[in-house]
Amino acid sequence: MDRVSLVCLSLRNAPKRTRTSNHLVRSQVLYPIELSVRNQSRLAIIVVDLKEIVAQNEPVVTKLIRCEGVVLQSLPFKERDLIVTLFSSEGLVKLFVRGKRSALMTPLTRGEFHFSLGRSDLNQFKEGSILAQHLSLRERIESLESACHMAEALLRTQLPGKSAPDLYALFVHLLGSISKASEPKDVVLLFRLKLLMHEGSLQLSEGCAICEKEATKRYGGERFCELHAPRGAIEVDERQLRALAHVRSLSAVVLGTWTLHDAVDTLFKQATD
Repeated sequence: MDRVSLVCLSLRNAPKRTRTSNHLVRSQVLYPIELSVRNQSRLAIIVVDLKEIVAQNEPVVTKLIRCEGVVLQSLPFKERDLIVTLFSSEGLVKLFVRGKRSALMTPLTRGEFHFSLGRSDLNQFKEGSILAQHLSLRERIESLESACHMAEALLRTQLPGKSAPDLYALFVHLLGSISKASEPKDVVLLFRLKLLMHEGSLQLSEGCAICEKEATKRYGGERFCELHAPRGAIEVDERQLRALAHVRSLSAVVLGTWTLHDAVDTLFKQATD
């Protein structure tokens, strides 16, 4: 059983949380940066947004960082602890969660997380709240597997501290829409192409990447002529690829008939290996 299948299996059996408190409703609002100062055992704790910390680029003392993100990976550590990887508008965020296994830490859950900065890139989780569990993904194995493939694509390409607000917004939108698609794999196809474009790895110009002559094949997103095509380069339906690359509505993807799944899967692996 591969990693994606194992993740999907764990998600189907994950704890569900159906009640939503007023606090959770309020926390779904995208409010501007604000500072909240409170005294706790004579220690001032300042809660700030993660993007402010990234912009300051300076040491942070006694601060709790507030971050909205989607759980991509949740790995057991010792008996009760977890190492959780989130994707946020400011890139990947890694959290050390001590003895708090809850629905919030379930992969593909979107939540608000408060944490303090730790050594290297492993931060100390303090508290959080659920914004969306995406329970509808568990109703069909195809939807769940497709969502896991998108999460895996982010783990392969993104880094801590690498700001990606547009990519995060796209991921959140598709994650909430994938269960409504008749063919969830089409959503993964779109996401991988958009991800390659975001990373600057999808060449849309006509000529060979080396000599600018007529290109007939692709390798890892780049186009090549017959002379310069590396081993493993493949032919791709350029009409379909360009149509998907420029699509601006998920409905256009759902209504289309696409045959690029295997080709884009190969190109993505070439570009990210």
